[in-house]
Amino acid sequence: MTIGDDVDFVGVIRVSHGDINSSSGAERLDDLARVRFLRSLALKRRLSFSLFILLLVVLLKDIFIPGRSIIPSVSIPGGSMSMLPSAVMILALLMILLLPYLGMGRSPHSRYYSSGGEGLKSLLGEERLAQELQGIIEQLRWHQEIAVNIGGSVPKGVLFEGPPGTGKTMAARAIAAEISVPFLVASASSFQSMYYGQTNRKIRSFFRSVRKAANKSGGAIGFIDEIDAIGATRSSMGSGSVREGVTGVVTELLVQLQSFDSPSGLTKVSNYLSNALPVSVVKLWKRLFPELPRGRAVFIAATNRASELDPALVRPGRFDRRVNFDLPTTKKRELIILGLLADRPTSQSALSAVSMIASQTAGMSHAAVARLVEEAAGLAWRRESKVIDDIDLWNALATTQIGIAEGSPYPPEQRIRIAVHESGHAIAGWNLPDVGQVELVSIYKRGAALGLTARMSDRDQFLVTEAQLRSEISVALAGMCAEEIVLGQASSGAASDLLRATDLAVQMVGRFGLGESLISFDVIRTIGLNAATLSDAECRKQVDAILNGERARTTELLIRHRDELDRLVWRLLAKEELNHEEIEGVLGIGDSRDADVSLSVDLKVDLD
Repeated sequence: MTIGDDVDFVGVIRVSHGDINSSSGAERLDDLARVRFLRSLALKRRLSFSLFILLLVVLLKDIFIPGRSIIPSVSIPGGSMSMLPSAVMILALLMILLLPYLGMGRSPHSRYYSSGGEGLKSLLGEERLAQELQGIIEQLRWHQEIAVNIGGSVPKGVLFEGPPGTGKTMAARAIAAEISVPFLVASASSFQSMYYGQTNRKIRSFFRSVRKAANKSGGAIGFIDEIDAIGATRSSMGSGSVREGVTGVVTELLVQLQSFDSPSGLTKVSNYLSNALPVSVVKLWKRLFPELPRGRAVFIAATNRASELDPALVRPGRFDRRVNFDLPTTKKRELIILGLLADRPTSQSALSAVSMIASQTAGMSHAAVARLVEEAAGLAWRRESKVIDDIDLWNALATTQIGIAEGSPYPPEQRIRIAVHESGHAIAGWNLPDVGQVELVSIYKRGAALGLTARMSDRDQFLVTEAQLRSEISVALAGMCAEEIVLGQASSGAASDLLRATDLAVQMVGRFGLGESLISFDVIRTIGLNAATLSDAECRKQVDAILNGERARTTELLIRHRDELDRLVWRLLAKEELNHEEIEGVLGIGDSRDADVSLSVDLKVDLD
């Protein structure tokens, strides 16, 4: 029997309780299936006993009180029927007033029933993650044996932390599918309510639903996404009544995370009767109505801001396990693309291009890679092809990372300035090390961008050095420097470049300790890193010194490569968009070498 299949109770009832727990037979039941089986037997026993009591009462009634009905008849006076419409209206008014209030405390979760499926196999390219989650699954499946044999226990809470789009929700769903248990999922923001105390009621209702589903199915997974919305640290929540309300929400979470082992309603009744009734009656009650076997629930929460969670919430005993999700590496991205293309009609050329596509998608999350494959399928359908080809993958990569070109609807003088600006970025990116390979230069309008210089790295970057950061700043400032060299003055087109360059310089000084001080301004949590760094006079001077130093270096580099800059501007004005091979032909030794013409005079004439 596999987990999730219905148990043939007719054949299993003949087996003793000891045989159920033994390892003999075709397949050994895990603790989740055993709870479902024993719970079904106990419920059938209760039903049989209740039917026996009902039959006994009917027989005794016929013997001792023949001819009388068990349920007395109720007659309604004829005159009271005139009050029926008023009574109905009053009842309807009460329902209108009370039902919305009662519904505000309901759990906002959605329930999914997993019946096998791919399970952990859906985590494409995540062997390490699948192995870590498999350990949690095995602890859940055999939690009773682990407790009896070595005294261990299954984690009550598991915290998934990592950047957006790295598969946290998908991993939680995969755990539920692997062991075929109910999966109850809710967003943390859905618990929030404008009425005081209703958020706490929703949280209690959610955990109650998880425990109920676990008892019924042997196990259950409760999942809350973006838990930082209701679990942020209480020391930074302001003051006054708002702070008291949010603090109460965090406290409710802390209490409910300890409630998985709380006694059931029947246990509470039995404990009450044991103190109020004779011992013999209590023994008979417990024998006739034994406590049902209880399932095991695991609570999983996901966040991309784990540092903001309350310390009491993330300590062991609440969250016993923390699982880190990282952006996929090149090899993992390749496996993800191959796995997503496995069930789609794909040409051999597309499969051959997967390795190169994966190398050009550094920094992409699992969700972004999946979106790329979906975009490729859409592009193949739009060109009326029934097979995904390599051109679809490359076009999908350009669409997702660069955007759809809208042409170049600029006046002549602005068209020239944009070409000079983008050529400056390209020259700096072409000659500076460790800034990625220049793949595309374009003066087509894409969204808010008037032009584009696309650089892609062919390797995963886990650390950056000071030299790399300075080179990135130089590339960002190269467009402005090119305008100053060729056209005499810069324009507002450098605004976004200055924003990026300033942000990198602030990171160097305020976070990475690459300035004259080793102080990290990240410790100031009340304001952002940029504000904390730039508000300090000394650090502001260091940031300004970095920017001016890289501006001077970039200007010198562009003056040194002025001929290549002019040739690239000339070719870009003629064709409007150049790929890597065409850029290499302009800047390297190719047939475009004969276009060694200085554009400074021509550009000034065109501008005039």
